[in-house]
Amino acid sequence: MRVNLSTAFYAEKLRENGQFNPLLKATVILMLATGVNRLYTKEDYHLFFKRLLLLGNHFKLIDRFFLDEVFLSWVTDTTTMKISVSDFSNVIGIQSVDAFERALPDEKWMYVLPKMISMASTLGIFSGVDIFKKAISASGDGKGITFKGGGQVLLPDEIAIAEAEIGAQRMLKDIPDELFYEWASTFPAAEKEFDDYAADIEYIKQFDFDALPEKTKAAINTHFKQFFKEEHWDEDEIRNLTQLAWIFANGYIDDDQHHIGRVKAYIDFDESSVELEDGGINLFATCEMYALEDLHDLLKEKSD
Repeated sequence: MRVNLSTAFYAEKLRENGQFNPLLKATVILMLATGVNRLYTKEDYHLFFKRLLLLGNHFKLIDRFFLDEVFLSWVTDTTTMKISVSDFSNVIGIQSVDAFERALPDEKWMYVLPKMISMASTLGIFSGVDIFKKAISASGDGKGITFKGGGQVLLPDEIAIAEAEIGAQRMLKDIPDELFYEWASTFPAAEKEFDDYAADIEYIKQFDFDALPEKTKAAINTHFKQFFKEEHWDEDEIRNLTQLAWIFANGYIDDDQHHIGRVKAYIDFDESSVELEDGGINLFATCEMYALEDLHDLLKEKSD
């Protein structure tokens, strides 16, 4: 998850030697896990805190959660980093670069939660901010989260959600009301710009294999026959790889420091559908393995 600091109130404080400071790293990881794409308003913070409480209290996913009266902490090689609720005042105004909605709707967030926390856990390990426990091996079926060797935790009921609502209201008391007014007056156009961008994203065309011309489908099948023998031919796998080729052809992918690749958030694609044979996901490696660049001319969208 990449973040935009152009509307961050305390942008200068959030960097140390050109790098994200521990607070910002932790916030980015937690935003990814909670499905909250921006922290602009009191409502954004309330949702962020509510989902954090569900992750920590209901799912027991956050290690060292409210331990010794500290909201959040994690251990590094040299020290223990600590974050209080009031520290989140310093990240007001940050947003996900690829965000097209304020946050994932509750139902969708619950459904994709195993994927979100696995991604957040991996990002935390690479960033040296290992907040989550067990999440790296989480999976789900829309009913709850299953941990490898650790049983299943069902989705929260109305009581758990109500408790999180109340807890979030209490946490908000540590974020001064004046801060939201000051931020809004400093960046008066930020919310409209966010909404305008979201409106543009809404009309981006999604991939539809069935809508491809028969001639194009035939060429795609011919391409993949060099990689799959008839007895190993899987139509779903071919469709997923074709969509990945379409994503690359149309620039709907971001590179990262590990050169793994991340599909833009507004594109409907399950990255786990193209998992490598030995496990793990590396979209650039998959692209090279199946020579997907050879399909780019076939799949590149024509300008209107």
